[in-house]
Amino acid sequence: MGHRTDMLCFIVRAWRKYPLLGLSQVLAMLIAVPAFISTVSFLKAVSPQQAMHSMYGHPMPAEWSAGVWNHDHYYRWCFIAEHPALFWISVVLLVMAILFLWASILWMIGENRKI
Repeated sequence: MGHRTDMLCFIVRAWRKYPLLGLSQVLAMLIAVPAFISTVSFLKAVSPQQAMHSMYGHPMPAEWSAGVWNHDHYYRWCFIAEHPALFWISVVLLVMAILFLWASILWMIGENRKI
């Protein structure tokens, strides 16, 4: 319990001391989560024909070019080949957000050691 409390106190102190950094970290998470979902969706997209032969056995609307299985149904998506720019934007945003979070957390830990 003590370690969790110490970590929470560290986060609260760091965000009070550097509120802009805390806000930036929250924004980076708000970018990272949908970028992750988008990237994974591109990688897991299947065609209507593949959906019929998948382990789920549920049909996908034939007019869709691709879909992604999620919680007992498909949601409409597209293949990387159809929208490569969107795929790479998702990947770049995900990598940038993760690198920013990683670097900012390491910086905050370094600043905490100085105190």
